Amino acid sequence: MVIILKDKICMFTGHRNISKIDSNLIKTYVKENVKNLIENRDYNVFVSGAARGFDILAANAVIELKKEYSNIKLMLAIPCLNQTNGWREEDKLEYINIVENADKLKILSTDYKDGCMIKRNNYMVDMSSYCVYYLRQKTGGTYKTVNYAIDKKLVLVNIYELMSQDMNTDID
Repeated sequence: MVIILKDKICMFTGHRNISKIDSNLIKTYVKENVKNLIENRDYNVFVSGAARGFDILAANAVIELKKEYSNIKLMLAIPCLNQTNGWREEDKLEYINIVENADKLKILSTDYKDGCMIKRNNYMVDMSSYCVYYLRQKTGGTYKTVNYAIDKKLVLVNIYELMSQDMNTDID
């Protein structure tokens, strides 16, 4: 039997719309943060909500790192089985890839219903102790999830803020 400890679980949440230009840089920051959690804090489970944008990007970062760190696991918290209805074909293919490479799937509902995304987000927060997120504006589901994570006393890292700080740093 495998025992998963909450204090070794990191979740991801972030905006859906991320430009192709930004996605590679964001993924690099995610990978750096995940590597730090693995190497310095013994984190071994990473949970993504499997939504378009940041969630899939973060899941792909973990999939890439699994080649280097065989002990880490990717878990997907899927709000409903028909989550990809209305998605572009390209996004559906990325979704299929992360589902096929995940170590565990938690499906919270068979069909979409009001509140299923919030239920998924709260589930991820409740099982985690750390949250890596991408938040540019203080509105929407990501903002609400981050506030819930603050209330639950998770350690939080905003990739957007890290990137902004680094871009504003002068190099001597």
